[in-house]
Amino acid sequence: MEAYDGQDAWNQFLRQPDRFDLLLTDVVMPRVPGTVLAAGVHGLRPELPVVIMTGYTPTELLERGLQASHGELLTKPLEPGRLLATVSTALEAEMADEGRDLGRQRPKGLSDDQA
Repeated sequence: MEAYDGQDAWNQFLRQPDRFDLLLTDVVMPRVPGTVLAAGVHGLRPELPVVIMTGYTPTELLERGLQASHGELLTKPLEPGRLLATVSTALEAEMADEGRDLGRQRPKGLSDDQA
């Protein structure tokens, strides 16, 4: 699925959370940052693999108050093979962990706005 911005991605996820096999997002997105989106998705589906892309280094993320703690962080530029390998590994790990039932929470910054 494709989303226009972070809030659109969140709304799509809320409508059909079990339809997603993986979340691929960027740190910098309009309306809702990818880090907040990833935290929200993790709160509702902690077993769902998350891959977060960024042009920032991990140090720059911390300096900007952004935390990519829910998922694999890929820094740009990246080779397509690296993205493919990361996504494949994440999906394989999710398949191995399938069926875990963990608590679900919604972090601040995400609304249930379905508009």
